[in-house]
Amino acid sequence: MNGKQTQHIVKNEYLTTLTDAEKLEKYGLKNFERHPKFPGGEELFKKFLTKNIIYPPKALMDKIQGLVIVSITINEKGNLEKTKIVQAAHPLLDEEALRFAKLLPRRKWVPAQDKGKNVSADFTFPVRFKL
Repeated sequence: MNGKQTQHIVKNEYLTTLTDAEKLEKYGLKNFERHPKFPGGEELFKKFLTKNIIYPPKALMDKIQGLVIVSITINEKGNLEKTKIVQAAHPLLDEEALRFAKLLPRRKWVPAQDKGKNVSADFTFPVRFKL
């Protein structure tokens, strides 16, 4: 990540403000030597998100906005296993965030690493719907 620290938000808390013990206790999140990475890196993930997310037309008409937090599990082989909503916003927005998550590559992720071994871990990301 070129020395930059990504600030992920879960339930309106910046994870970087929590201790490792609080992250594990509150959200089941564990720090790893290396977290899972999208094939091609963070910039390609952002491009993939921008290209594939569609603001639901009904949500646009009704001026619905919100932040959906999605979590996917990447196993030790670099394959996507599970997808879930960690923080919901509105059913229309949640549905679109899950649709997007289903478009993500199923294989070739860089798996998390802990103590020199590949491990299964969650990759959590926000999908912001803003007018």
